[in-house]
Amino acid sequence: WIVRETTEAEMMELALVENLQRKDLSPFEEADGLRILAETHGHTHEMMAAKLGKSRTSITETLSLAAMPVDVRQACRLADIDSKSLLLQIVRQSDPTKMLALVDRLRTEGPSRTGARRIAKEDKASRGRPRNFVFRYQPGEKTFSLSVQFRKAHVSKDEIIRALEATLEGIKKN
Repeated sequence: WIVRETTEAEMMELALVENLQRKDLSPFEEADGLRILAETHGHTHEMMAAKLGKSRTSITETLSLAAMPVDVRQACRLADIDSKSLLLQIVRQSDPTKMLALVDRLRTEGPSRTGARRIAKEDKASRGRPRNFVFRYQPGEKTFSLSVQFRKAHVSKDEIIRALEATLEGIKKN
């Protein structure tokens, strides 16, 4: 046996590391423990990864959960969302309002990782300017190709025909 004297701070650090190595911690408990190691004991992500036998990426992801606002955490608990991968999808939203909106959708549509990714992707796609619709045509002989770009995302067949007729009229006038 090797006996070593340790300070109270070292004892607390050892106890914290030991607790973090348990398998039955919730993602939030693990995140809060890692945050304490980083803030109180000055551990870097690399140091924590080495002590806990985890990847640095895993440590960084888990620590991101510690930044989740209390009201969002509570909403996750009430919605029975305790999967680390789902919680990471939630915390990756840009602000608490969007986090809560995702939690609410997951609660109503059923919490699944693929569902969370789909919802986040839909929300991301709905923001910003829509892509322009491009109509392309090439006849069977391949003697030319035609491309017409519209300033909106969706265009009906009638709108394409009207645009092509207007183009022909413009060409005839010149």
